[in-house]
Amino acid sequence: MTDTQLSASDKLVHELTVATDASIGVIAIRCPETEVYRVVDDLYALAMSQKTNFRMHTSELGWQEFQRVDPEDTRATPFDPMEPQNSDKHTADILKAFEKLYGSKDGSGFPDDGFFVMLDLYYSFGEMATQTRIRKQAQRSLNNGQRLFLVVPMSAEIPEALAPLMHVINFEYPTLSELGDTLDDVLSALDDEDKPEIDDDQRATILSNGLGMTTNAFETAVALSITEYSAANETLDGFSADDIMVSIRTYKTQMLRK
Repeated sequence: MTDTQLSASDKLVHELTVATDASIGVIAIRCPETEVYRVVDDLYALAMSQKTNFRMHTSELGWQEFQRVDPEDTRATPFDPMEPQNSDKHTADILKAFEKLYGSKDGSGFPDDGFFVMLDLYYSFGEMATQTRIRKQAQRSLNNGQRLFLVVPMSAEIPEALAPLMHVINFEYPTLSELGDTLDDVLSALDDEDKPEIDDDQRATILSNGLGMTTNAFETAVALSITEYSAANETLDGFSADDIMVSIRTYKTQMLRK
């Protein structure tokens, strides 16, 4: 499969694998706000495939631990980033979070290998205390297997002082193939008699209109086309590809205005 055929997730996992194999200790992943947990899903899957530790940090719950799930086990309960096995709210504070990351002599800190994901650290990128700790972590990772991943919104700025300390990866918008999967997922929830007949040309137009949207936004636009048509007509009789296309264009226009 060529690079242009790879999905956004496949490209992300490839770039993450290269970066972690190169012993890069601090990796920032830029992504749209609505794609944050897709990034977390990919990080978790990569950690499990490498049989290493995984922790996630938020400003609400601090460091969180999750049940280990074998990615090859289709019977296992899927990973859910909203359902940690346990959390340490004491480490919601950024300084305490890094103390946990550094480890301690009594063994209460984290191991020297694993994926450690922080979702909200970008809020304090401009603070000297945060910059000092990222600098320290970048140096520490040269001698251990800890990999710190900072999930950063596209709109957030990375200060010049931090840029040399981290490797930046952009999580790209979904491909036509991924948008097609999302379209199929939404329409599959409809009863057979309610599903619109969509020919190849109409499908291609729907998906091309969705380019530049996140998976979440595209899914929302398609779902809105269904609910709005149903509300206006009381049934989905007559619901068509045109209704989906209008909804996608309207949604994209609203996004641009925002």
